[in-house]
Amino acid sequence: MSFCVVFKCKNRHNKKNMEQLKVESALNRKISFHLFPKNMERRKKWLQALQLVKYEPLKSAAVCSAHFKDTDYELNTNRKLKRDAVPHLLEAEIQPAIQIDSDHQNTTSIEENINNEADKNKKTLKTDIKEDNGHNTMGIYSHNNTQIVHRSTSISPDRIINSPTKVKIRKMYIREIKTLKRKLSVSRYEHKRTQKKLLTLKNVLKDVQKRNLLTAEDSDIL
Repeated sequence: MSFCVVFKCKNRHNKKNMEQLKVESALNRKISFHLFPKNMERRKKWLQALQLVKYEPLKSAAVCSAHFKDTDYELNTNRKLKRDAVPHLLEAEIQPAIQIDSDHQNTTSIEENINNEADKNKKTLKTDIKEDNGHNTMGIYSHNNTQIVHRSTSISPDRIINSPTKVKIRKMYIREIKTLKRKLSVSRYEHKRTQKKLLTLKNVLKDVQKRNLLTAEDSDIL
């Protein structure tokens, strides 16, 4: 998982922001990411604690270590959570009871799909996206060989999916798939033709041999 699903949390596994880098430097360790429990009761407790009751986490959905206490971890060097560990929200992340966060949950699901798709791509695309209205901006820069993401506000999921870069990638893969399908079809057709020719030659050879039309020298050559 490449990011924390908690609302307002901007911790990322790869594209780290300046605040996350400062926290990791102060703690002298990297922020870890923990998958949701497979046990439904424990998962339900996590979702309730994070105010994500309506959220259906994917298998790769994770919560970062910023939402766990030191006492939630076992006493070893692996930073493994205890079975009864439950995450908590930071004060700035707590939402009023009357606020419905379904929009965030839908956005999180879309972001998960986008990140899973991006992880499968062999090439790393570095892009700068600038919004004309000046409200939403996102840039990816390099800082000490670490990618950093600066965000002023969240970008609409529709804009992310339909961004010029994403559209270009989809078109590129569609063209590549069509080309490969054509090549596969041609290869299968050529293979069938070759098999038919081979079968015909074998039948002709058998017929010639039955009629004793071949000399000993011809038989050795064939």
